[in-house]
Amino acid sequence: MIFKPTNKYNIPMVAGKKNFLILGFTERTGFNVAKFLLERGCKVFISDKVRDDNKVKLIDELSNLGGGVVNLLGTEEFPSDNIEMIITSPGVPLSNPIIRRGINEGIEVIGDVELFYRLNPNIKYIAITGTDGKTTTTNITYQILNKYLKNVKMGGNVGIPIFSINPDDTDYLVLEISSFQIDTTRFFNPYIGVITNIAKDHMDRYTSFEEYTNSKFSLFKNQSSNDYAILNSKLKNFNQTANIPSKKFFFSATLEGDVSLKDGFITFLEEKIINTSRIKLIGKHNMENVMVASIIAKILNVPNDVIEEVVYNFSPLPHRMEFVSEINGIRYINDSKSTTINAMMSAIMSIEGDIVLIVGGLDKGMDFSEAIPIIKEKVSYVITIGSTGASILESLKKGGYNNCKFADTLEEAVKLATEKAKRGTTVLFSPAYASFDMFKNYEDRGEKFKAIVKSIL
Repeated sequence: MIFKPTNKYNIPMVAGKKNFLILGFTERTGFNVAKFLLERGCKVFISDKVRDDNKVKLIDELSNLGGGVVNLLGTEEFPSDNIEMIITSPGVPLSNPIIRRGINEGIEVIGDVELFYRLNPNIKYIAITGTDGKTTTTNITYQILNKYLKNVKMGGNVGIPIFSINPDDTDYLVLEISSFQIDTTRFFNPYIGVITNIAKDHMDRYTSFEEYTNSKFSLFKNQSSNDYAILNSKLKNFNQTANIPSKKFFFSATLEGDVSLKDGFITFLEEKIINTSRIKLIGKHNMENVMVASIIAKILNVPNDVIEEVVYNFSPLPHRMEFVSEINGIRYINDSKSTTINAMMSAIMSIEGDIVLIVGGLDKGMDFSEAIPIIKEKVSYVITIGSTGASILESLKKGGYNNCKFADTLEEAVKLATEKAKRGTTVLFSPAYASFDMFKNYEDRGEKFKAIVKSIL
């Protein structure tokens, strides 16, 4: 038998299947799934409409594992062989013709998270989703649990492919999971599921905000009364919340909840557990990230002193409200991971004093006008960049905000921001949009910003 049996969980067997199609080939996801399958004697067809040197090199590496890999790069061809399962990348929309044909032919389409779960259902999964805050929350949670419990791993959308994790020494798996990944689950059942928050995002992928919201809430679809759901208090009155069958905890830095802010402390069921003045992270949105990690830790019986030690020593992750430098009394903050308007607004609200904002990137179907009130209140000047730069400028002026200008490059934007700033001002780079119009990814975008700022010195 190639795989571990999972029948006692009433999950469809993966064992016995030999022919797999991997749709959307990436170094992190597709490569690790293909490697896993090939090492177990399966035949793997790899399909991606993009054919480049890196993908070809990865397939050559896989070919060394045996003759079971079929290269379909650069095509959208459906294999003539008897495909038994399609493993799709999160980046491939479910409207893709290959996926539609597979479904029509009765072939199951799942993602890597679902496949891993079917093979390893005994692990306790802690799955963290939400529009913003997922990565920081996942990292804090992992560090707390790893300090107290044994065999704790972290993976998923946080940058660690789930199939790079050894399940044999994993009892707890802290997963960052996107809505795209949730969409390709069927039986995945996290012991603890989290929604950090929900705001408009990926409107280029979903037909409506309701569809996007339903995607997030489907994280809980297989839970029972033995499991846990952790939700932002803003979601308390959502219709989907009432249908969650598991035990619920609500948290908020601004509203009432099982975990909230009171008198300078994060409280868990009225018990003071964390002194917020000792937290290095900036902003109420980060207080909520800490709240989630604390709830998870309390559910798993981690002592307060362990929670406090990790939280007090946790520093901001790169590209997330990252302090870059202070030059002539002007502070520069890199928040390149901000890819939603909600994230940008949270960043603005977390800063005291004058702000010059650099914003813009690749559109995801979001409405910038909702940010104008907070910009009018807290931002003295806005510099726009990227493919959305012109439309943001138009939206700002239409909303009565005229202290704004478009910059052709990030270098030009930083130079103009420095000219507009004065001593005590924070230059905030919080793009609010995806990076792919001008950069490889948000990390590349953030590193470029930091390099430009440091060149000022």
